[in-house]
Amino acid sequence: MSKKHFERLSESVIEAGKIMRGEMKPSREFTLEVEASEITPPVETRAICVETDDEELLIPGKL
Repeated sequence: MSKKHFERLSESVIEAGKIMRGEMKPSREFTLEVEASEITPPVETRAICVETDDEELLIPGKL
């Protein structure tokens, strides 16, 4: 990454931090309208990680 691009990126990150802390207002804002039917409740999921070289030992849904 060139020094010029890095400096611009660094300035953007600093500006974003100021916006998130409420120290400055964003230069533009967007509003996204979403219908209630499009909103889905969060689903609770769990995962168990098993390390094996033998795929035959892995049975979906069985602990």
